Amino acid sequence: MIKQGKAKFSNPVGGAAIKVRVNTKAGKNRIKKVDTNSGLVTIDLVCEKDQINSELTSFLMQLLNSKKREIEILDSVTDADKVVCILGKSVEKINDVLK
Repeated sequence: MIKQGKAKFSNPVGGAAIKVRVNTKAGKNRIKKVDTNSGLVTIDLVCEKDQINSELTSFLMQLLNSKKREIEILDSVTDADKVVCILGKSVEKINDVLK
């Protein structure tokens, strides 16, 4: 479970926040699992640990058809566990894409 960090929204535009766990050194970038009970999205990324944030942002931009400025990593409790805000997208739209 992701621990509570010091996340702060820096942009008042509407959107949705998701909890993400990133597995690095995967064979391909993909959504591995969506746990509807905990609200955790597990994503496999082909990258090194120092590239997680940029690769995650790029992956979510493509997946959600969003711009870079609309993807905001709010909290990064560990290298793998993150809270990400997608600005300008409804929870319903994000859920539809993640399924």
